[in-house]
Amino acid sequence: MKKELLLKSILIELNKLPEVYLQQWYELIHTFRERLPVDESDEVTSKETDFDWDAIVNEVMTNRRQSNLQRMSRLETLLNDQ
Repeated sequence: MKKELLLKSILIELNKLPEVYLQQWYELIHTFRERLPVDESDEVTSKETDFDWDAIVNEVMTNRRQSNLQRMSRLETLLNDQ
C-alpha cells in the first residue's frame, strides 16, 4: 500500500512538469540505468552485460578508416580522370 501511495504521489508531481523536461530525464535515466544504485527492490537481479567498449571503438575506427580509404580512392579517381 505504501508503494502505491508513493507511486501516485510521484505521478501527480510528474504531471506538473513540462514534457520536454521529462523526456530529457527519461533519456538520461535510460542511458545510465545499468549503473544506477538500487537500495531496495522486490526483484533483485544481477545482469552481466557483455558490452565491450574496446570492441565497439575498434569497430567504429575500422569503419572510419575504410570509409576514408573509399573516399580517397574516389577522389583520386576523379582527379585522375580530369
